[in-house]
Amino acid sequence: MTSKSPVRSCEDVDEAVLSFAEIKALATGNPYIKEKMELDIEVAKLKVLKANHNANRYRLENQIVHDYPLKISNEKVRIQQLQEDLKCYQSYQMKNQDRFEMIIENVTFDDKELAGKAIRTAAKKENRLGESVEIGTYQGFTMFVSYNHISNSYNLKLQNQRSYLIELGENGLGNIIRINNALDNIPKHIARAKQNLQTYESQLEDAKIEVMKEFPKEADLKEKTDRLSELNALLNMDQSNHEIVAEEQIEEQETAEVTNKTQRNEVVPKFGTR
Repeated sequence: MTSKSPVRSCEDVDEAVLSFAEIKALATGNPYIKEKMELDIEVAKLKVLKANHNANRYRLENQIVHDYPLKISNEKVRIQQLQEDLKCYQSYQMKNQDRFEMIIENVTFDDKELAGKAIRTAAKKENRLGESVEIGTYQGFTMFVSYNHISNSYNLKLQNQRSYLIELGENGLGNIIRINNALDNIPKHIARAKQNLQTYESQLEDAKIEVMKEFPKEADLKEKTDRLSELNALLNMDQSNHEIVAEEQIEEQETAEVTNKTQRNEVVPKFGTR
């Protein structure tokens, strides 16, 4: 076992390594060996492509069963919550643009500049533990302040069904403008969520079509694999025949050597004879 992924790419398929028997067959000019070498490389590449195809198919199956349904469900909930926030904002929104009302630490403010400064003051009162602390209400939304250690700044969060975060500045009126802009942008969040929902639903349908596709080179892989099996059988048979012939030649040679030795022993004169 190694740390490498079992799914390789085609670049991993290098030139074939010949065995000793294949080198001998190639040296003898066997026409099957070159074909086998080429098929070894082609089959290996096709198997890698098929492995990649199967891996992509498993990924799509997981997305179809888990990922896309979860994303679609989350976007539907988000849209519903945003729409409820928009209705809340519209119902509490002042018809008279010159009128203003915000409750901060149980004090009602009708001046935007003073309210903005009161928010900043309330935020600075809190310790810098990063905890979110409720300080009041505005347009049907609950307001929380917190300290951001990373940016060294104070944040205001408007909370109803969903949260809307604003970074507070030193200017009181500027803080109120940022809060109003966050609430005015709710329709844009709804439009973006609907676009995301449409994208996820389209991707889900595309994945369902794509996952049904078979490996496009399956027939080519089968044909080359079958031919490679035939070549392996032929080469093994040829090798076996060579071994049988070699064994017969060795036996003939040994028999001839025994015969010659016997003949030599017969012609040697015995002692005491002429």
